[in-house]
Amino acid sequence: MLLLLPGFVYVCIVHAMIPFKSVPFLGFILWASGFSNSIAKGETWTTATNFAMPVGALPAFGLPFNVVQASLISLFDLQVLDSYALSADLFLAAALAGCFLLARHLGGTRAISAIIAVLFLTLPLIKESDFFGPLGMSFALLPTYFLVALRSWDRFSENELSPRAMAGTTALLVGTFVFALFLDGYGFAMFCFMSGFLTLWRGYDLLQRHEWRRLCVGATAFCAAVLIAVVLYSVSVASDGEMPVSDLSTFSSLSADVASIVMPTKGARAVYDWAGIVRSSSPWPNLGDSAVNFPGYLLLLVAGAGFVRGHWNSRLRYALLAAAVVAVIFSIGPSFKFDAREVSTATATSGELMGTPLPTAVLFEKMPGLKNMRASSRWLLVVDVSLVLFALAALMALDRRYGSGVATIAGLLLLVEAAPSLSGSLRAGEKAYAQERLLKREVVDDLGKLLKPGEMVYFRSARSNFYLPRVAGSLFVTYAAADLGIHAYNVGGDKNLSWLQPRWPQELRSIRKGICVVPNLISMIDQGALDAVVFPFFDTYWSVFQWPRSDAEIERGRREFRDLRLQARGFSVVEMPTFAVARRDRNAPDPGNIRPLGQRIEAINLETCGQTGWSDAVESVGIWTIAEKADLTLSFDKDIPAKGAIHAYVRAFTPPQHPQQRVTIFVNGVEAGTWDFHVGDGMMERRIAIPAGGASAGGDKRKMDLTFTISEPVAPAELHLSPDARRLGMALSWICVTDGDRACDAQ
Repeated sequence: MLLLLPGFVYVCIVHAMIPFKSVPFLGFILWASGFSNSIAKGETWTTATNFAMPVGALPAFGLPFNVVQASLISLFDLQVLDSYALSADLFLAAALAGCFLLARHLGGTRAISAIIAVLFLTLPLIKESDFFGPLGMSFALLPTYFLVALRSWDRFSENELSPRAMAGTTALLVGTFVFALFLDGYGFAMFCFMSGFLTLWRGYDLLQRHEWRRLCVGATAFCAAVLIAVVLYSVSVASDGEMPVSDLSTFSSLSADVASIVMPTKGARAVYDWAGIVRSSSPWPNLGDSAVNFPGYLLLLVAGAGFVRGHWNSRLRYALLAAAVVAVIFSIGPSFKFDAREVSTATATSGELMGTPLPTAVLFEKMPGLKNMRASSRWLLVVDVSLVLFALAALMALDRRYGSGVATIAGLLLLVEAAPSLSGSLRAGEKAYAQERLLKREVVDDLGKLLKPGEMVYFRSARSNFYLPRVAGSLFVTYAAADLGIHAYNVGGDKNLSWLQPRWPQELRSIRKGICVVPNLISMIDQGALDAVVFPFFDTYWSVFQWPRSDAEIERGRREFRDLRLQARGFSVVEMPTFAVARRDRNAPDPGNIRPLGQRIEAINLETCGQTGWSDAVESVGIWTIAEKADLTLSFDKDIPAKGAIHAYVRAFTPPQHPQQRVTIFVNGVEAGTWDFHVGDGMMERRIAIPAGGASAGGDKRKMDLTFTISEPVAPAELHLSPDARRLGMALSWICVTDGDRACDAQ
């Protein structure tokens, strides 16, 4: 095993996992570290309690990794990035040893097995998966999982089937499958997939030998192990925390462009960059990119030779080949794409597909496991495992025919081909490490001066992230809350967020939809469910990927915060360079949503709760009317001018199937006029004069009651356009009231 020591050091450098110096990325690494830090400070080893109020959160994936990292934090009081890098090194060491033992199990010499283990862990698909935190460790361990499956079948096939032997082997299988599933679902699914092909191979051998009992015992043990793992995961991570099955368009955008499998991308490997045989990355960043997917020409050549000339059991070779071929098909997804510079779209049975639809599309809708793996390009990991094992067979053949020297040189050439720019990896890792230190100094430490440990806090995300239709939650809060020792309602991760939202107070669910933000915050404070509100001026998702954020983003967030006018609602506010913290005395009177006359009032600040005819969520276009009549009350800091005007930035729901819409506006019960909308009309500013007597008809000269009557609201579901059953009429993005012909003041 000493042969693995220099290989291990090299692997750590390639992955930039160097404690006190570098980590390869931030983002999901900080997200995972937030769970670990919270677990280390909490009372259980499974649930993080510093965020995901009121119930806490079990990591959606990576729990074994979190437990290891939490242990290091508790034992040695390490910073989160240092504990993460050290934990990753431990997992990489286990993966390296597992891959080495697999190669030895298949007949490789110590030197060749060490080279094969290092080769696998430095392939781009493994290295670049570090971006997703513990998921990368799951990918690195797939050969180890395969070794467990292979040795288990060896025992079921060859050893005496005593109850003790069967129990021990089954227990090992159960433990491995449970570990794999709690570490990550992708690795678990591919472990099951490869175990299935292994079972077909061993099953055929046992049937040839008429060993029915051994086949039944082995197959039952594998099925039981998978079932136990799934049941344990289901009862621990609630089933309603799983995201809905994605449609075909999602699979298409997250599947592999075929060019990325057969052509190298610049920046991925030092040798190809030096030789100049590279292409630019796909302009579609979600598609599997060559920097990750391309295995290497030399590896393909050597693996092909190993398949033809290797001395393994032929059925194992064919089982691995079949697994690799099926995995390639799965990775391509429901549509074919090659060097997708201009991607055509075609309609399949559900969703819009990028590229040319394939008959395999039905598998992504119906097949268990497959339909849950949104990023189907990751199936290429199975291909990489097969290629590396075929390369092992080739090096073994070279060793037998030409000696260990030739085989070692060939193996080292494979390592050279796979190698990235080591200096580039280290520079990127050091930059990420420095960015986290800066983020902590500039934001987290300042938050610590204003928030007390144990306080209940809600982070209202910057608008740029708040309205994403499938926001993955606040990764920043998951990281910061654990460091500060507070209890935040937010959480990062789409599965965790999906599970948490039904458990939030109703006020918080409305806040997240952009409805009556300030009144709902006041209600939570009055009920004793909230101590402070933090308003980051930056995107709380992307900020942990890249810090510092742009001045424009910070300034936009600051304007959005100030437009809430919290001081006028009884809040005390402390504004820092990148965020603000607001508090309020419980049960203090609320003067109401009084707005400056002449200033735009954004949809999110209209406070439509309690008023009829409006949707329960603010969307990118604003807020929709959902009935024949929608009421809206506006309060101002001055008397409404008798000869004023109402300006609104609006559009109507006018698809070709419903080409026109008429909206009639009433001011304090007096008709002001109509707006006509037609198909093709986009968002535009519309103006209507306040009718004679309309400004004072309501009695209170500083309050205006508006009524919008919609001629023919219609639901997209009625027109077979989408499942949306709301009867849509007009979308309102902002509104303002001005004196005469004056324009509205921007925020």
